[in-house]
Amino acid sequence: MNEYKNTINNFLVSTFNRLIRREERSLEELCGAKISVKEFHVIEAIRNGVVSGKNTMGDIAGALDVTMGTLTAAVKTLEGKGLVKRNACVNDKRSFRLDVTPLGEELNKMHVQYHEELIERILGQLSAHDQKILAECLETLEKHFMRYSEGREGEKNG
Repeated sequence: MNEYKNTINNFLVSTFNRLIRREERSLEELCGAKISVKEFHVIEAIRNGVVSGKNTMGDIAGALDVTMGTLTAAVKTLEGKGLVKRNACVNDKRSFRLDVTPLGEELNKMHVQYHEELIERILGQLSAHDQKILAECLETLEKHFMRYSEGREGEKNG
């Protein structure tokens, strides 16, 4: 058995879950509002969609890889919190464009800042050499997880 399996498993299961819970607590303290990490990611996807001009409900659902029903429920919750808004498309009243409210923008900036500070703390613990190795390993993992999420997990890197 590979001597690193337990460390990797612990990171993927335990550490990752603790990190998500800690992020939610930190963001709640920073923002003064109870918003889940998933909700922050919806806000971020909507904001990115607005910037790229791809901010219909269908665009955002595709970007998040969720169903329209799942996105609709999330948007309804975020609208209730005053963080996003839906606007009927001018040329198709059945379709909606999503936008982030000023409050949503402010909270998104705090979320981005949280991630920047977290990364700085992590990198501050590592030598330049170890930072490079970590980045390379994370790129490899990202490729694996992308293939895994697309049902192509047996393929090799490349």
